[in-house]
This record gives sequence, C-alpha cells and structure tokens, in this order.
Amino acid sequence: MRRTSTRRCTITKRAAFFGYEPSLLHLGAIYREGTHVARDMQRAVDYLKMAARNGSADAAARLGYIYEIGENGYSKDIEQALDYYFQAARQNNVVALHNLGSLTYHGRDGMPQDTEAALLFWGRAAKLGDVKSQRKFGRLLYETGDVEEALRFLRLAAEQGDDEAQKLIRQIEGD
Repeated sequence: MRRTSTRRCTITKRAAFFGYEPSLLHLGAIYREGTHVARDMQRAVDYLKMAARNGSADAAARLGYIYEIGENGYSKDIEQALDYYFQAARQNNVVALHNLGSLTYHGRDGMPQDTEAALLFWGRAAKLGDVKSQRKFGRLLYETGDVEEALRFLRLAAEQGDDEAQKLIRQIEGD
C-alpha cells in the first residue's frame, strides 16, 4: 500500500513539474493536510499558487482561505485573501463566493459591513447550488423584506438536508 502511494505521489510531482494544474492542486492539498508527507504550508502555498496561476479556481479559493484565517501559522493577509477569492469568484467558485459573502456581511478583518455585497455574493453562490449560501441568501432576503424569494431559497437548501434552513422556514411561516 505504501509503495502505491509513493508511486502515485511521484507521478503527481512529475505532472506538476510540467504545470499540469490538477497535479499542482493535488500536491498543494497533500502538503496542506500532511497526507503521505509531512505537513508543509510553504510548499502547499507554492503549489496552490502555481495551480492558481494556471487557472485553478479551487486553488485560488483555498489560497484565499489560507490567507483569510492565517491557517497553520501561515501569515494572515486579508488583501491577498480577497485577491484570490475574487480570482476564484470570477470563475463561479461557490466557496470563494460564499466566503466573500461572509466577509462582507460580517465586516470582518477591516472590511466594512456591506449587506448589498453579501446579497450579491451569496445570491450568486446560491443560484449555483451552494446549500449554505442558499440558506444565508434566503435569510438575508427575509431580513430585507422579500419573504417569497427568501422561502424559495430556504426551501432549496432544506430539500438538500439543511436543518437550519428547515428551522428558518418554520419560523417564517409561523410569523
């Protein structure tokens, strides 16, 4: 079993050497999580940056998160996080859109609180099928007075098993 993992990692590294984006993304994840190798955030970030430069929205979203929270001691840098999130969001990456919605809704890390921006980001992710964004977008629509549309998105999330969305529906319909 160990030999197969080592062989697979070697092939992945060779493919990454030639700029193959899925391999770069995979190596970034391996080093970030410490799967089959010692955890190495610098290597993880280096591979993810290469993947992001090659157009990987997933890599850009992961980098955004690493910079947003300062993951595993890596430097927290909200400007870098935003750059990577926007790169991924332009490619309709729901993780980046959701996280941008959260940052703008809550006004965290020096960002001003902006409900309109949160509506935009969560709405886009919700329309792309992201369950958490459907719930948050629905709740925000309800807060702004659009009950019918709020219930539509909350029901979409509830149909996918989101318990919090189901609870919000019951609260709204009980009002």
